[in-house]
Amino acid sequence: MSVEAQLRIFCERAARAKCVWAFDCVGSGQIHTQLGLSGPEIDDCAAADAEACLADATDRLGRETLDFADDAVGACEAGLRGAPCPGGAVSEWVEDWRRNVFQRCGGVVRGTQLDGEGCVVRNDCRDPAHICALGNCRAGTTQDLMGSCTAEGEQAGDMNADPLCPGQVCAAFGPNEEMLDGVCTIDCSDGRHRCPQGTACLQLSVNGQAANWLCTAPCTLPQHCQNGLSCVRSDPAAEEGYCFATLVE
Repeated sequence: MSVEAQLRIFCERAARAKCVWAFDCVGSGQIHTQLGLSGPEIDDCAAADAEACLADATDRLGRETLDFADDAVGACEAGLRGAPCPGGAVSEWVEDWRRNVFQRCGGVVRGTQLDGEGCVVRNDCRDPAHICALGNCRAGTTQDLMGSCTAEGEQAGDMNADPLCPGQVCAAFGPNEEMLDGVCTIDCSDGRHRCPQGTACLQLSVNGQAANWLCTAPCTLPQHCQNGLSCVRSDPAAEEGYCFATLVE
């Protein structure tokens, strides 16, 4: 069997296991807004997730930056199907679920490129904590999370592909007091291990859309932030905030 055929089987099996678990645990109502999956039915969810998985894997296979561990497919599928359903508010445990998905299945189609080696996308990199910054794999830094970028016309939290950002992502602000378009960030939907050391993974959802997960630079004073960003606190009583824009409802 060709590698391409094995990748298709892996993506389809993993996608169905993930979607069956998700529909059983949280139902169709929160599939999109909380888990970021498609609907309205299990088949729709599995088809969309498998397509995204296969597109990424075959792209990297063609560029020879994919290390496919076919012997780990079964453990991945079993881990997805056997994940506990905690109950209660999904927002309180969804980060743990996302991390479980990555830990169970990320090693099946991991990257090959080491620190300093060439890359096109982050998944080319062997180390899951690395980003693909200007064509090379490296660890992310706090500075990577404070660059300004253009994301006009998008809603707050929308993640826009931007090759000029070190993490290849620009998070849109939407209406904000600072009148900024967006900020360079790193997608941490797989878990906070994707963020640079000492930074945070922020969950941001606006107007019932699927939540986005983005790395943010911590701050306690306004001068800790750059490029017009403010030190924003979700909880006014919190000691530490994050460098972002002050969103306007």
